[in-house]
Amino acid sequence: MKTILSFLVVSMSLFANDFMSVKPLMKDVSDKSVISGIVVAKNEQVVSTRNSGRIVDIRVQEGDLVKKRGYRS
Repeated sequence: MKTILSFLVVSMSLFANDFMSVKPLMKDVSDKSVISGIVVAKNEQVVSTRNSGRIVDIRVQEGDLVKKRGYRS
């Protein structure tokens, strides 16, 4: 029983470390870098992204997850 509990504690802490170590992949929105990951900007911003070959503008806010890779217009 103790082994099962210790295994659960270890696996949960490893999962928490992996989850917490995820870094936002988006750079400053003012440059034309590739965006993908968590938006770190403080205000709502319009970001251009490709959707089935077309470039569309989407509104993003802090904490939003940008799943597709795109470029700032």
